[in-house]
Amino acid sequence: AMAARRAAGCLVLLWLFASPLPDGACGSEALGTAESLGGAGPGERFKIEGRAVVPGVKPQDWIAGARVLVDGEEHVGFLKTDGSFVVHDVPSGSYVVEVISPAHKFEPVRVDITSKGKMRARYVNYIKTSEVVRLPYPLQMKSSGPPSYFIKRESWGWTDFLMNPMVMMMVLPLLIFVLLPKVVNTSDPDMRR
Repeated sequence: AMAARRAAGCLVLLWLFASPLPDGACGSEALGTAESLGGAGPGERFKIEGRAVVPGVKPQDWIAGARVLVDGEEHVGFLKTDGSFVVHDVPSGSYVVEVISPAHKFEPVRVDITSKGKMRARYVNYIKTSEVVRLPYPLQMKSSGPPSYFIKRESWGWTDFLMNPMVMMMVLPLLIFVLLPKVVNTSDPDMRR
């Protein structure tokens, strides 16, 4: 069913563009880097490789529930028993690679693939997008601990009660009513009249 769907997609693309696709553009196996094929064409597909590690935990204890996502769920990969992964059939471009696990959090990595098959990896920095911290390729993704699904509830304090706008609206007029006569000099004869 998957091969038939892929073949139908290739026929639609062929009909739309009216030009033959390069060899391997619709194939089911990964072509690897462009150097292994002697030159990459515009429709060439590559693979993203790496390894995910959770310090202090055996791989077989967490790998079953983990997945490798490239650009959301555009391309999905699975982890092998040693923690390594390969995502096949990825065209050239810029992608965010994430290891998703319910029990462990991994930082996303941006992978840029040139049309010639050269790979460049760097940390994803959403705050300072111009800051580039390069990473070695194949990717080495280490867990940064368990994910925080819940936010700790804030504790209640007296300052929360006193800074409540309703309490301030009741207390401030009362203070003005009590303290204002003491501030104003009542012994002044003009004030007595």
